[in-house]
Amino acid sequence: MTELLRFTVYGTPKPQGSKIRTKFSVRESGGEDLKLWREGVRSEAADHRDGVLEGPVGIVLNFSMAKPKSAPKRKRTWPTKQPDLDKLCRAVLDALTHAGVWKDDSQVVDLYARKMFVNEDLEALDAPGVSIMIYESRHLLPEEVL
Repeated sequence: MTELLRFTVYGTPKPQGSKIRTKFSVRESGGEDLKLWREGVRSEAADHRDGVLEGPVGIVLNFSMAKPKSAPKRKRTWPTKQPDLDKLCRAVLDALTHAGVWKDDSQVVDLYARKMFVNEDLEALDAPGVSIMIYESRHLLPEEVL
């Protein structure tokens, strides 16, 4: 696996929901918080990228969420409430597209994503945010396996 890009974005991860279609327009649900989160991801990606990635890529997303005050302090817990992991991924992938990391997020053929609380996992950050690692995906063809 060849790593192509790695960086971290701090801030509260926001989900990107569905598009809302009206008679006269199409807009995304999520509001201003989503716009700010996506802009943070876009900006950080733009600072780290070196050209537009071509071909199939894989991505690892480790989301670190703030632990609610009501959660147990001394017991390992998991963020099983909203936001949904797939919608967190959608926001990041779209922001990376807007940053020009790749031509389109359809190039992502491998996706590994996790949602955890801050400081409760080896991969967790020490503050809310997401760590992003993009790698060159190389699926083996059947004749290469033999």
